[in-house]
Amino acid sequence: MDSGFNYSPQEIMDLGTRLVEHLKLNLPDTPRRSAWTEANLDVLASFPVFESPEISCYPAGEDKNRRSQFLFDFIAYSQAKGILLAAESEWLNENISDIKHDFEKLLYVRSPLKLMICRVSSDDEADEICRELSAYMHECCAEFSPAELFIIYCVQWKGSKDQRGDISYALQVSGTPVHRSLTTEAFQRMVS
Repeated sequence: MDSGFNYSPQEIMDLGTRLVEHLKLNLPDTPRRSAWTEANLDVLASFPVFESPEISCYPAGEDKNRRSQFLFDFIAYSQAKGILLAAESEWLNENISDIKHDFEKLLYVRSPLKLMICRVSSDDEADEICRELSAYMHECCAEFSPAELFIIYCVQWKGSKDQRGDISYALQVSGTPVHRSLTTEAFQRMVS
């Protein structure tokens, strides 16, 4: 059995870049919160990399139950390798604490790709969110896994449907991913 997604740091960055391009091309303008979440999850599930038979997405499919999410708004995973992408989506930006709450979940998951999608009304607001989340990362965690890529994707509509101003930011942790398969390790009864 393979151990994790054995991507090089450059392969992870390339995959993240392709994901951002996919979002830019496919995210529709959504005027309501319920439509926003639905559209984001559908666009993520349609990312061609996730169409591989070994990758599953949650939530996904016509019968998906969006009211009960698995810790994250969206994950793409392989039963044998783990989570490839964990994503959070936050509609409201009036209160940065809502975005921080969702973003914090991404800090603790083991995944090469971590995506935070939010809506902004200006470049300045996007820059402020990026600064706030960067500072928040340093407050919450002291260590991160090598090569994991954090993406903040800010959706910005500048008027008509044809005027997009989406902004994305990326932070890749330095180093080479380290994964180990279980070999002889097993649970042992703890003595109390």
